[in-house]
Amino acid sequence: MACFTPYVLNNVHLKNRFARSATAEFLCENGFINDRTIGFYENLAKGRLGMIITSHAAVTEQGRAAASTQILVDADDKIPGLRRLTDICHAHDTPIVIQLAHAGVVAAYPNPLKCNDMTLEDFDRLAEAFVAGARRAKEAGFDGVQLHAAHGYMLSQILSPLANKRTDRYGGTAEQRAAFPCEVVRRIRALVGPNFLVMCKINVEDFKEGGNQTADTFQILTAMQQAGLDAAELSGGFGEMGLTIRTGILPQRPNPAHPEYYHAAMAQELRRLGLRLPLILVGGVRNRARANELVSQGTVEMLSISRPLICEPDLVGMMEHDPNKLPKCVSCNRCFSTMPTGLRCATFHPAPAAAAQ
Repeated sequence: MACFTPYVLNNVHLKNRFARSATAEFLCENGFINDRTIGFYENLAKGRLGMIITSHAAVTEQGRAAASTQILVDADDKIPGLRRLTDICHAHDTPIVIQLAHAGVVAAYPNPLKCNDMTLEDFDRLAEAFVAGARRAKEAGFDGVQLHAAHGYMLSQILSPLANKRTDRYGGTAEQRAAFPCEVVRRIRALVGPNFLVMCKINVEDFKEGGNQTADTFQILTAMQQAGLDAAELSGGFGEMGLTIRTGILPQRPNPAHPEYYHAAMAQELRRLGLRLPLILVGGVRNRARANELVSQGTVEMLSISRPLICEPDLVGMMEHDPNKLPKCVSCNRCFSTMPTGLRCATFHPAPAAAAQ
């Protein structure tokens, strides 16, 4: 099946077309990788994934979206822990990419950075923070970086007309709003060279009136590809998780009201518009037959999975060896309730105390 064929993305050799999509596990200590984080990612690395994308790593402390349990890549003292993380994944022949993020106005920090209030000096400092994060990622042994430009985070705020009301070179048309992310890509590319993977995660549509539509994102991704972007992971929804993380997806009992692959039509439209950038599709990835169809048709090069891997980190390996294997995940979103103490599936993996009762 096409979804289990090898693939080379820039210089990264992947055993199949499945990636773990960035999912906040909330296991770090003051931004540092610890043993719990290593154990979490080792379970994923053992599971035959083509690639792992880490949870969002803040490029500055002021850009954190969560408290001290979020990964930080803001200083060189984080590199040794990050190196432990890449080493454990590579020991299981699994490439790993770190997602670089700044939360912008939704940061868990006093007086968060707002794109409309930023000076040109602020933009320059922010770009340098992303570049420094990419340098630390490369020094720590990551196979690439992914810029978080989705879901209302800082780069998403700059890209979206819902948030960006600027009238200078960083605001206006879709291509003008893409100017800063393109600048970040160019600066990173200049530092890391041509053979280091640079991707983004982006909203194809904001799913709000006045927000980006697929045609806008086509222009944005075309400009970012010209700036040196290697691939884009396609998502959607601005600022409200409920718009992007749907419930009721049951592979065992398909229901048109709760469809799988709910961003696939946007990927198909980007291809129709002429986008040739390698694409990774997230959102309701469950049925391997549909995954195979999307890869075979050239709609996307890869599929990325989030919630099912919380429940079954070895899901892809099981699907590879059993064509009838379906994910156990029922898309109930109860995993979100576990975030304060560390991400897990609350439905099939209750807390030890609960299991003992």
